[in-house]
Amino acid sequence: MGKLYKDKSGAYATHIQGRSDLNSVECTFHNDNCVALHTDSHEYLVLSKETLLDLVKLIDEASDLYSPLNGLDRGDFWESSRPL
Repeated sequence: MGKLYKDKSGAYATHIQGRSDLNSVECTFHNDNCVALHTDSHEYLVLSKETLLDLVKLIDEASDLYSPLNGLDRGDFWESSRPL
């Protein structure tokens, strides 16, 4: 499974490998529970079940990273969001 990183635009991204090491596809995650596959240099994609399941896991991981609760204990969040 690919590892997420922040791209130049601030979105989370990764690369997935095709059948050969030369067939890498950039994937970005924009906090919408979707993945954008950048296929500019490919005529078509063939994705295995394993790769599709990895993409689903990465969508969930990116969603967690975009979450306002990321890195906070739930109690800390509610404590800091109380009106004064």
